[in-house]
Amino acid sequence: MTLTFLCDVDGVLADFLGGICGVLKERGYPDIRRERVVRWDIASCLDVPSKVIYDIAGCEGFCECLEVLPGAVALVDTLRHHGDVYFVTSPVWSARTWMFERTRWLREYFDVKPSEVVHTSAKHLVRGDVLIDDKPETINQWLLAQPGTDPYPARGVVWDQPYNRNPPWAEGVRGRVHRVRNWDQTEEVIQSMIKQRHG
Repeated sequence: MTLTFLCDVDGVLADFLGGICGVLKERGYPDIRRERVVRWDIASCLDVPSKVIYDIAGCEGFCECLEVLPGAVALVDTLRHHGDVYFVTSPVWSARTWMFERTRWLREYFDVKPSEVVHTSAKHLVRGDVLIDDKPETINQWLLAQPGTDPYPARGVVWDQPYNRNPPWAEGVRGRVHRVRNWDQTEEVIQSMIKQRHG
């Protein structure tokens, strides 16, 4: 049975936070360090108005210029080796060119076809066996909507970041969530699922 992997982009493959910090530094904002972002709200962690963050993300060219996070290529290669991979990514709605840039970015760095990209903030509506995301709230919603089939429940993989630790998991979800810090750990999770399915 082929596994279907759903992979987030920002914070998993693309360095969205690094891109934001880089522009803020260029604009002269003081004490801009990614280490300060220990909660999901980038603006409050960096003492910057939320509108500034949205304006930066909404600028034409911002999405396409994001750097690839270390280990991202290896992660995608690992997923492709074990199943079908779809890239489920939340667009920045204030950016008119975001979806075009995101699709082109994925094609350039990961050889992704447009048909393998799903642009939506409602990730819980997308079916799959595994969701890899850096936002615990998204994984909570997705797992509640994607129970899977017993004894092969859908699994959530949290891509570890300082801003997503110790989240409140919904009842019945905690046992189906794995936290990983690199692609080696992701491989271990996948192998455990394959072993379970094939006995």
